[in-house]
Amino acid sequence: MPHVPQVLDRVEQLIRRFFADAAYPDDGFYNEASLQHEMALYLRGVLPEEWRLHIERPASWFHKAATALTKKEIDLVVADAKGEQVVAIELKCPRQGQYPEQMFKVCQDLQFLEQSSQPASAAASSRCTCKCADPVRPS
Repeated sequence: MPHVPQVLDRVEQLIRRFFADAAYPDDGFYNEASLQHEMALYLRGVLPEEWRLHIERPASWFHKAATALTKKEIDLVVADAKGEQVVAIELKCPRQGQYPEQMFKVCQDLQFLEQSSQPASAAASSRCTCKCADPVRPS
């Protein structure tokens, strides 16, 4: 059974490959749900058989004090069969100039991921991915 850093490293590699191999142009992910579902389909096809992928997993699965957490669900979760090695993934896909609102939500996601990685939580590792179709360019 791989150690959490190995699981995290493997998940990171797969996410990078997903974006590198995506058969869609930049506008192929038209919102966060589209990105989340496409990534989930991809991960289900390439994850080792003994790992599980969960979509919109309730925060209570991660943390006993879920009511005190910033969010109620996590976008994607990769876990071993026993749920002992867990990687939480939060996604953002700002569209139509929603950058200020979405950047605030990224901060909320980061806070949630930090809370989810605390000792009282099941998530030992977490990642936040933000996909922007039109990258912000400095003036």
